[in-house]
Parts: sequence; C-alpha cells; structure tokens
Amino acid sequence: MAYRRKTLMDRINDIDIEDLQYVERDLCFYELVSLGFLLYGREKTTAEYILQKLIVLQQNPPQGKGLESTNSDILRKYATINSHTWQLNIIEALAIIRARKVLRKLGFVWQELRDIYLPHLPEISVHIHPMLKALYKICERLSTTQAGRMVMKINEMHLQREAHNLRFYDYEYLEVFLLFWITRDVISIGNQNLQGVDILNLKAYFKENDLDSMKAIVDDTINHNFGRRDNVVASDSNGDRPGPIHGHIGGALTATPGAAGMANCRPDGDTNQDSGAVMDSLDMHSGEQQQQPGVQEANNSPSTEEIHEEFDHTERYLIRTKHAGYVLIINQSDFYLDTNPEFKELLPERPFKKQRAGTDVDRDKLKELFSSFGYTPVVCNNLTHEEMQNTIRDTVQRSLLRDSLIVCILTHGMEGVVYGCNSVPVSINQIKTIMADDSLRGKPKLLIIQACQKNIAPVDTSISNSKRNLEVDTYADMLTAMSSIPGTEALRHTISGSWFIDSLYKLTNKWCSRKHMLDILTSVTADVAKRRDKQDYMLPIMSSTLRKDFFLPPRI
Repeated sequence: MAYRRKTLMDRINDIDIEDLQYVERDLCFYELVSLGFLLYGREKTTAEYILQKLIVLQQNPPQGKGLESTNSDILRKYATINSHTWQLNIIEALAIIRARKVLRKLGFVWQELRDIYLPHLPEISVHIHPMLKALYKICERLSTTQAGRMVMKINEMHLQREAHNLRFYDYEYLEVFLLFWITRDVISIGNQNLQGVDILNLKAYFKENDLDSMKAIVDDTINHNFGRRDNVVASDSNGDRPGPIHGHIGGALTATPGAAGMANCRPDGDTNQDSGAVMDSLDMHSGEQQQQPGVQEANNSPSTEEIHEEFDHTERYLIRTKHAGYVLIINQSDFYLDTNPEFKELLPERPFKKQRAGTDVDRDKLKELFSSFGYTPVVCNNLTHEEMQNTIRDTVQRSLLRDSLIVCILTHGMEGVVYGCNSVPVSINQIKTIMADDSLRGKPKLLIIQACQKNIAPVDTSISNSKRNLEVDTYADMLTAMSSIPGTEALRHTISGSWFIDSLYKLTNKWCSRKHMLDILTSVTADVAKRRDKQDYMLPIMSSTLRKDFFLPPRI
C-alpha cells in the first residue's frame, strides 16, 4: 500500500481539542491577548466574554510556559463554541501573531503557513475576520505612548464616565481597549465581508493625528474585502489595480496587494526653483547650473527581449516587467525640528535649512526611470523618521508576490544615518534590516540613498534597532548605492538636482539592456568622480550581497 503524505488540511484536522491546553502553556500573556482578540472579537457577546477573561487573567499574567497555573481555557473554550471551524481559525491566528514555536510543535512548517495565510499583509485574511487582523496589525505598529493617547482621546470623546468601568490601564495591550470599544459600539467590524463595518471614530483619530499609515491599513482592508470575497479589487495610490484574491487551504493563496495609503504618500508637487549647488547636510551654495539631460528614448525593440532571454536564470535574478515590484521614493524637501523631548538629543546641532531645493527633480527622474521598467511607483513626500520606517516596512510586506524592490531615499544625512523631515535620524542599518524581510527572501533589493555622510550623527549606527534576530543569509541579495562615502558631502544642484541621481538616471537609461545594476553603478561612480565644481568633489559608494546578476526587466 502506497504511503500518502499528509496534506496541510490533514494536519490541521489532526489537531485535537486536548492539544490546546499544551498550546496555551507555551503562550505568554501578550500572545494570549492577541489570540483572544483575533478569535473572539467578531461578535459583541464573545468580545464581552474574552474582555472580562483577559482582565481577570491580567491580575496574574503568565510569562510563558505557565498558563497551567492560571487554569486558562481560552482556546479550548473557543473550540467548543466553534466546533466546525476552530482548527482553521486557531492555526491562522497563530500564524498572524507569528507563534512559530507553537506551530512547529504542532507539526507545521512556517514557510508553508506563511505562503497560505500571508500573516504580514494586514488587509488579507483567509478565515480570521479581516478587520480584526487589520486592527491587530495597528496594535503592533503603534507605540505604547501612541496607543495611550488614542485610548484617552477616544474614551473622552465617546465613552466619558463609562470608560472607567473597564478597570484596565495598560496601554501596551491595545487589543483590550479595542474589545471594549466593540462591546460599547464605539466601533463595529461588520461581518466577514465587512458589510456593516463602522470604524469612522478610529479613522477620524488617525487623520487628525497624522497617523496616515494606520488609516491606510483600515482603508486597504475595506477596499480588499468589502462585498464578495472572491472578487475584491482595490487601487493603490498610483493607480495600480491589483487582481482578485483567491484563498483556500491545501492549495495556493495568491494575491496582488496594492500599495495604497503609505504615510504622507501623495501626488508629486511642483519643483522648487532656486539657484546654486548645495550640500545634503547643511545647504551650502556652490557652482554653476548644470544642464539637465534629456530623457533617454525607451528601447522597445525585439533585441532587448532577446538580450534578456539569453542569460541563464540560474545566474541572474528573474525579474518580469509585469511583476517587477515597487519603487518606493521617499523625498524629503521640507524640514523642521521635532519638539518631542524624547528626540531632543538626536536632533542635529545646526538645524537643516527648511527646504532641500532641487530634490523634486531627483524624485521625478527616479519615478520616470524605474516606471519605464514596470516598477509601480510609490512616492512619499516629507515623512518623519517613524513614518519612513513604517512606509518601508509596509512596502516590503506588500512585495511578497513581486520579483524585486527598489527603495530610494532623498534627504539630509550624517555618517550612517538619514533624516526624517522632523530632523530625527534613522540608522541606515535599520533600513537594511527592515528590507531584509522574509517577503523578499531570495529576491534582489536595491537601496539608493542621496544624502550627505559627513558629520557624526548623535545616534549609535552600529547596532540595528530591530528586535528581530535575523539569520545571516536574510541580508543576502541586497545592493546599496550611496551618493557619498563616509565623512563627505553629497552635492545637489538646486535647479537640476543632485550629481548622483543625475548620473544614475543617464547611465541606467544608456546601459539598461546590456549591463546589470552593479556594473551600471560602477559606471555611475566613475562618472560622478570626474565631475568638478570649483573645489567640490564627491565619490559614491556601493555595498553588495547580491548572489546573482541584477538586470532590470525589459522596458514597457
């Protein structure tokens, strides 16, 4: 008799209700709160049950491997009231909260579950209520301080004295407050298709407090899920219309998520006109205006396709024009000093000039250049340091079904850091860590930075701020191109843009069908090094962990 390998569905069905007591023993209180929210939050009655259960449990919270002492039966209780679907829902909820250790003990492979459930995409779910998943992702991304401000404001506006009845004050567990709001009709998550959803109170708060990326999660979830689940389409901020979402256990789940709603991502503004060349640290005037190059004619001839097809795909990355990926362009043109005392020590000693004139020219060149190869442009102007990281993270997570990713950052900088529009630095190491996500494992990632690297920044750039312990090979397949070597400035003309982006634009147009990106950037380094403006001189720098040749796809 031939042995039949168990399918994923077989393994899910094999889970016994008695197994859940052991699952709970491996969960800490934070994970239990998240699971309770995802599993019980869809109905007011069950939300009220889990709310009270969590409040009681919070008085003696488990610290992992200790739930047996609390007699917690949250998962087993859920299984008894959802006798037909509990295995599917619990496995997906465990995947969403990334409880890998528990899932491994149950006999599941993380990559298999990740490909089915897409836990990192807030707006896409299979069995869990999509709005609960989106709200959970918002809980993950808001800091405790941000969560506390939101709780106090919404309670003050919509619950007043009743808010004191909750008797829970730890803002780290924002899901508890969301459950409370569900039971008090402050928000309504609607049915599985999001009919009857009402979260205007949350959206209004996000809008008033410049939390655009949080509002975008909610909007994207509604766009992807409202109405029929088998034919959901949404537009991203640049008009890209992804295809339908199809999901089923035991087969492949495919989705083409949009890129809508990145924080402060909006249509490109007018180019500021000024005169003189400037440094991207503390704007310094210099030199004569350079001539802006014309647009290189797109090469659409059959020979372009032939050139790309003659390479062995084992030696070069497979990047298809229709699935090339996103090009995220973060363009910092207007600066101010953040007044939050928490960031006081991180601000530059000399404030940056309020405007980085000429940067819009760089932005427009990059958008035009990479769009011509099929990349979907996501253009974001003037992001704070936190918005920068969240926007990059969101774009990375949306890239699961794309072939590559390009991130371009145009801003002020100091050695090892780049700056948000609020003059607070972000470590370049941290940006690389965000890009080194499972969504892009084995796919080429290009990071382009136009920023000075001259002065020493008031932040430790040697250690990433990420809480994750990534494996070494996670950082593979990444190419970083910076406009200036450490200790030097990056020259930018206030009318024609920066030398580095100008050269990248021209030489990529020239060599795209014959050279891969590492060779093109070598040519860019040589070209920029030849330029002189009085005493000004600059030298770009690259670092690479590419394991194959990174050719851009054929032009559209």
